[in-house]
Amino acid sequence: MVENEVYLGLGTNLGEKLKNLKNAIDVLSKECGNIESISSVYESEPWGFDSKDHFYNMVVFLKTELSPLGLLRSIKDIEKKMGRKPKKGIGYQSRLIDLDILYFNEENFIFPNLEIPHPHINDRSFVYLPLLEILKENSKYKNQLESIPQKEKLKKIDKSELLKA
Repeated sequence: MVENEVYLGLGTNLGEKLKNLKNAIDVLSKECGNIESISSVYESEPWGFDSKDHFYNMVVFLKTELSPLGLLRSIKDIEKKMGRKPKKGIGYQSRLIDLDILYFNEENFIFPNLEIPHPHINDRSFVYLPLLEILKENSKYKNQLESIPQKEKLKKIDKSELLKA
């Protein structure tokens, strides 16, 4: 079976944020494939909506046998199992966990509920900065991401803090 190379964005702004990220990593490795590397955690203000709760965001590199839609189903199940509530209304809102497929084998996909590469990578420093930390050197996206000016003010939290969560 083919092993797909995937970069996933993880985010949380409710509850014990470091613990939420660690739990998500643990479940992803059990249910979706092998976690090959993880970025640092970045703290940022909410993007696209107002909230007093800042986000913790990171990126993981995963090898999986799942297809893009199979992986999407799995990560949506993981979000639900971890306690993510269904979205109310339109727009963004606070969440216990958010898992997004950023890149999948560096291929392009458009499905009704999924677009890969993720369409907002270049707009969100809290996505492209951790992505740059772990993106393979030969990635076709590396130069593009390195040229983006940082938009939001972020606080970097060392990934070793995840071990303490």
